Amino acid sequence: MENRPTAASISSAERVRTILAGASSLRLGPVNAVTDVTRHALTVEGSILFLPSDDSPDRIFAVTQHLPPQTVTVTALDVAPIPHPDRLRGAVEMTCDLQAYRGPTPPGIREHLAGPGPVDHSDPILCLRPTRISLTWHCEDARGRAASVDVDPAAYREAFPDPLLPHEAEALLHLHRDHPGAVAALAAYGAPGVRHTSVRPVVLDRHGVVLRLERADAAPLDVRLAFAHAVRCGCDLEAAMVELIERADPDGEGLSCAG
Repeated sequence: MENRPTAASISSAERVRTILAGASSLRLGPVNAVTDVTRHALTVEGSILFLPSDDSPDRIFAVTQHLPPQTVTVTALDVAPIPHPDRLRGAVEMTCDLQAYRGPTPPGIREHLAGPGPVDHSDPILCLRPTRISLTWHCEDARGRAASVDVDPAAYREAFPDPLLPHEAEALLHLHRDHPGAVAALAAYGAPGVRHTSVRPVVLDRHGVVLRLERADAAPLDVRLAFAHAVRCGCDLEAAMVELIERADPDGEGLSCAG
């Protein structure tokens, strides 16, 4: 019998850090208003830094820096890179303390938060410190439905984003677009005998890749295929994918330029 690697997954705290690090925007709900934060950064311990827009309700914290922290809600969505119906993979809901940031500003952070155009160095950076965190993850649920789980803020502060986050979208798109034969072989390897109408890769992290099998007579099935070893950086990704595909289909087309 083949000795397959254990199909591990990243922790919920790591998933939250990864979703926040990769989110293109955050929905912020201070007081009785809602605003979108389109540029943000994370500190080492996971606090969220951003610059308020001129018409944002939280602008008051940039004008009056010594206000006590305001409790706000923050929402971040995670969307699959491959277009298909129901692309939402997960959501993070947080309760945070909002106040002016008084810590050291890492080089380049203010420029990143300001985006294109002139940078006003007199404008205080605002900080969101999570106090309650909830994660809803729609992938890899055998019951076909997602459930929210609470994430310990202390575990969140100690976690790090998955190292393959910067490479995930490109690698999944490349695998789906350029290697359909390899994807089919991985599906047969990970879910032998399961009849499906289509298959696509939906998640990539340091432990492996997740495929979603669409079925005509049942809910979609997500199958995780584990790398032989956890991938520590993007430079190791292609070798890990090549090994996985060769294990699934020794006589198949193989893989090159995995992104």
